Amino acid sequence: MQKWRRSAAVAGVVLALLAAGVAHGSTRFPNRANPSPRVGTPNDPQFDCAEPDDEDAGTVPPCGSMWDEQFNLFGFGPRSTSRTATYRDPSRLGQPQVSGVGADRAWKVSTGRADATVAVTDTGIRWENADIAPKVRLNEGELPLPAGAVTYDVNHDGAVTVADYAGDMRITNTNESAAIDPQDVLRRFSDGIDDDGNGYVDDIAGWDFFDDDNDPEDVSSYSSARNHGTGRSREAVQVTNDAVDEAGVCPQCTLLPLRVWDSFVVIGDQFGMATAYAADRGVASQVVALGVLQNTVTAREAVRYAYDKGVVVTSVSSDLNTANHNYPTNYDETVFINGCVADTHGLGRDAGQLNQLFITLGLGSQFPVGTWFRNSNLTQYGAHAHICFTGTTGSEATGQAGGAAALLVSRGREVAPAIGGPLTPNEVKQLLTMTAEDVVPENTLGTGTPDPSQRGFDEHFGYGRADLGAAISRIAPRRVPPEALLKGPPWWAMLEPKGSAPVVGHVAAKRSKSFTYALAWAPGVEPADDAFVTFGSGGGGAPIDGTLGSLPLDDIARALPG
Repeated sequence: MQKWRRSAAVAGVVLALLAAGVAHGSTRFPNRANPSPRVGTPNDPQFDCAEPDDEDAGTVPPCGSMWDEQFNLFGFGPRSTSRTATYRDPSRLGQPQVSGVGADRAWKVSTGRADATVAVTDTGIRWENADIAPKVRLNEGELPLPAGAVTYDVNHDGAVTVADYAGDMRITNTNESAAIDPQDVLRRFSDGIDDDGNGYVDDIAGWDFFDDDNDPEDVSSYSSARNHGTGRSREAVQVTNDAVDEAGVCPQCTLLPLRVWDSFVVIGDQFGMATAYAADRGVASQVVALGVLQNTVTAREAVRYAYDKGVVVTSVSSDLNTANHNYPTNYDETVFINGCVADTHGLGRDAGQLNQLFITLGLGSQFPVGTWFRNSNLTQYGAHAHICFTGTTGSEATGQAGGAAALLVSRGREVAPAIGGPLTPNEVKQLLTMTAEDVVPENTLGTGTPDPSQRGFDEHFGYGRADLGAAISRIAPRRVPPEALLKGPPWWAMLEPKGSAPVVGHVAAKRSKSFTYALAWAPGVEPADDAFVTFGSGGGGAPIDGTLGSLPLDDIARALPG
């Protein structure tokens, strides 16, 4: 099944294939011998172009301000906010607030693996985007061997991409891209035969579940949705350290683009089909920056199927400043992602005549940042919140989260023999939430009204802002947290205020000989840790799936008002 939306280029012209992964432009990245995030940075010019210690200073033009760099990935405080955005909690009083999720610190340990693929279920991909097209993982089950090769993975990086077909004279440029890309490959080798027998004919480079064909190109008719899937792909896995544009959270990871709908608001069953397909393709994580119109059985079962097959499903809270329920985000198995921003986000370029005063005072050219811990006005909150990433919208945060999950999965695979096997989706979720930087009230003070927060879990920031450097450091012998997943009573279920209700879930600590668990309840949406009352416990050696205890509804009813 072929899709011909563009006129073909002049036949017989073969252009160079784009290289995937971490490019060869600089050998300094990531410099694991030096733990400082300011040493061995990627040479992408927009990564840290406003920092005075930018290692590329003098070779690329400096950018206008901190707002033009990737402060969302930093594990340090940008120089221009180091005097104005400082920690106010006693343990770090006066220190510059970190602006991002510490991807630069995580890269000191791992930059990912090509066999860790991120599925982006969205509006599809713009094939001409050279940041992500070479990262697409091809399906060798539908392809012939590269010309003159005895293996599909010619460059031995762990995945089949267009780079493995470099110099293959059968492939010509058929679109507007500057180089051969996966669309050219699928156009050349689509033969109408389902060679791998999975029910998707010629699914060489993903699938389009909206038009039901094998080209997931983003041709959205809704202007606000066009490039939405490409944006999430770039945030997760874009080519890094190639002296072009920006860096991706998981530089070595690959991409599976799946076009689910014509916009980012989709039909539940379409989402479910794409999720099941991604799981069968063996992806490490899935980016779900979508709102699904129906909570269907297909959607629910597909998410559980993906989880059981080892997929970390990162799902957007939504791009609204509300607490309403968004599916599939509220399913048990997903990781609920929302966005964090600076208090003056959006004021940086509109300060007018104040800019020169800020520069004179050493504060940079933007309206001074007072805190890096605010919810974006384009993200949701609520009782199911897990973790925030630094991003203007929940969608941007979710693209990063999908890359982060794949980065952790990659590290788990790298050290699997030492830790007792690869990581499970629940372990990745525990790593992200348990190592997150807690957002405490004193650190949210700044311009405007702070979002409510408290020590420990709260509904605006979940368990805190992601700290990928801390998370990846826990992937070591005897440091991976145990698994815990509650499946019942269902979220927001209506229960009779009497008797008891079974608590159903999964508990495991497969890297230990034995474990114990405790069940506790507390009234309210975001009760403090010391408000919980223990009502059950257990333990063992093998994983436990099923009833873990009985929820005392009479006691809970007496604790509630009314």
